[in-house]
Amino acid sequence: MSKNAISSFLKHHKPYLTSEGRRALLKAGAAAIGVIGTAAFFVAPRRRDWQTAAKWKEIEKHRYAHRGLFDVPPSAQAYPKGMAGDPFKGVGKGDGIMQFPDKIVQFTDKVITKSPDAVVAPPLWKDDVSDWANLVPENSLPAFRAAAEAGYGVEMDVRLTKDNVPVVVHDSDLERVCGRAGFVEQLTHEELCEYRLLDTDEQIPTFSQAIALFDTDPQTKHRCAPVLIELKTTVTNYADLVRLVMLTLDRYDVDYCIQSFDTRVLWWLRRHRPGVLRGQLSEDFLLDLGTEKYGLPLRVGQSWLLCNVMGRPDYIAYKFADRHNPFVWLATRLMGARMMTWTVRSEADLAESEREGAPAIFEHIRPETKSRLSK
Repeated sequence: MSKNAISSFLKHHKPYLTSEGRRALLKAGAAAIGVIGTAAFFVAPRRRDWQTAAKWKEIEKHRYAHRGLFDVPPSAQAYPKGMAGDPFKGVGKGDGIMQFPDKIVQFTDKVITKSPDAVVAPPLWKDDVSDWANLVPENSLPAFRAAAEAGYGVEMDVRLTKDNVPVVVHDSDLERVCGRAGFVEQLTHEELCEYRLLDTDEQIPTFSQAIALFDTDPQTKHRCAPVLIELKTTVTNYADLVRLVMLTLDRYDVDYCIQSFDTRVLWWLRRHRPGVLRGQLSEDFLLDLGTEKYGLPLRVGQSWLLCNVMGRPDYIAYKFADRHNPFVWLATRLMGARMMTWTVRSEADLAESEREGAPAIFEHIRPETKSRLSK
């Protein structure tokens, strides 16, 4: 094409974008980069180093039994309608209770109380457990012992009693697991010893009793699979809980990491125990129709992992069904956080999680003990 032809073409064919359009496009691009950069700053994990890399290498080799290897009727995992431990019904702020997104009731200084002698409705599992052979409750010593002997890692939930004893139990409200009124945080350990799990002889174990099952044998030097320790806090007790848990762990030779929905736990570890592998638990609360009571700012902050700026986790433990959240992708794929998923209930989902590079917490299945990531 001759120079005259090119000149004629340019004269009669104006650019697709005007100068104003180009400027607008550049501004939009700069704004998008700014938003992504800001989000990346907030969701960024702790910077990787060889020590955390070695610890994670051990974590990803295993599969983790949710609350141990327990065997209970489905009714034992269902919440009675309207009880405070119900993750979807919960007690609202108007009752003197403040809710955080671990889906379990959280206590303020002025709280409602439940007398252990209060009359409660028969638990949903009352008729079922009497016919259930060899019943093993969740978060019980037999459940953890079975998991340890099988070679699984476990996830266990830790709360703090009124007299500052860390105990292993999922719900604060004890109606579902014990069929009796009472909140863990309002009971002393001595009082808690009177409760039984699902009408069995099993008590709610102390954290020391549970973690001792995974201690390295001094004779054989056999090392158990790691333990994922979820700390369930209240508005005021997070520092005491994590401090006492760490003091207990100092007495045992156990591979472990600490995780919580409460970012303050990770912040405490970041300041006082930086060598501990720490994980941020979360899910997409914007998709969970039962979480509107938490308020939009809190739901957004937790779902989008914006609190990472405070805790700087080593890994993100995210709900399996919600794992494609773009902020999870930003934190893990772009910013380098490790990934874990909860709670998978099929071999197919377990395989999918591990194909994506994320070890998983499972329940209701009995997979091989070693993950595909161990190869």
